[in-house]
Amino acid sequence: MRIYLAAIAGIALLSSCSNTSNQETFHIEGNVNTDDVAYIQQLMGDSTVVVDTLDLSGSHFSADIPANGEDGIYNVMFAGNVNFRFAASPNDTLKFDINITPTFLHYTVEGNEYSKLLQEQQVLMGNTISVLDSLDGINKMYRDSANFEEVRMGLNQVYQSTMINHRQALIDMVNDDSTNLTNIFVIYHQVGNSPVLNPSTDIDIFYRID
Repeated sequence: MRIYLAAIAGIALLSSCSNTSNQETFHIEGNVNTDDVAYIQQLMGDSTVVVDTLDLSGSHFSADIPANGEDGIYNVMFAGNVNFRFAASPNDTLKFDINITPTFLHYTVEGNEYSKLLQEQQVLMGNTISVLDSLDGINKMYRDSANFEEVRMGLNQVYQSTMINHRQALIDMVNDDSTNLTNIFVIYHQVGNSPVLNPSTDIDIFYRID
């Protein structure tokens, strides 16, 4: 009986080792202007699960990450709650070039088409934030000037134009392919506390994404 139980335990152990070694993965590598640690999270429904960590020593990283099905959506979380999303499938090889600034994170990616679409959303938000930061700087510069009202009106026009362009860019992304899984993230674009796409005026976009 003991020999039988030992044999069963041995088979279970071998099976466990085999499953671990056969875990599907994808590969990521790249450069980043920090030497801290980053966490790889997978977005699963309404929650995120940490699946691995990245050692950024020497401002470079290279790792094989456990994959959980096709076209998984992942999040890279850096210190200070700085993060970005990417998509990956088993056997993908993704290459990143990441630049973290005081106001935003900029990056490029190769190796997955969905990841490129997510990067386009990040670039769009980065450009909008850059314009709005400039407007804020000009506003502070002219706050005590005699023609501040005139300057403020001009800044408001640029602000409205920037938000209109951002909204249209998101709509164009959905129109390009309404079935694209990355479209779900366009509804999360917001500036301050204001969503770029509003359910009351853009309900058709929300329906098409859903």
